[in-house]
Amino acid sequence: MKKQIIILLAFLIISAGFLSGCEQKKNQPQKIDLTKIEIVNYSIETRTDWLGEEYKKVYGYLVNNAGKKIERIEIEAKFYDSNSSYICSRYAYIFDLANKNTDDFQFIYHSANDYYYRVDWNNIQFDINISEHIT
Repeated sequence: MKKQIIILLAFLIISAGFLSGCEQKKNQPQKIDLTKIEIVNYSIETRTDWLGEEYKKVYGYLVNNAGKKIERIEIEAKFYDSNSSYICSRYAYIFDLANKNTDDFQFIYHSANDYYYRVDWNNIQFDINISEHIT
């Protein structure tokens, strides 16, 4: 019986500690307006590798006007065919981009990849995502 009372008493003390209302503030990620992180320009170059096979290099510049340094920016290039049917995506990353700064990115799409010759190079769409950690 003593054991049960001690266990019950210990349970009550632990429960009271959890319910006491003391709570640490959690760091909540700040909301960033993704329209403030923008691609300011991009270009597409056709090149050949050392074997003579063709590839496209898509490169451009992105500016951070979000008001904060952003730890990780993911740029997704979505490729479509001439009927606007989605083919595939390629990804590039920019790390630790301070506010008001610009950095470059690039994608390589080689002709050895599926659907290379179906891509409508005038119909590339970009999506920008950021990590949760913003300083």
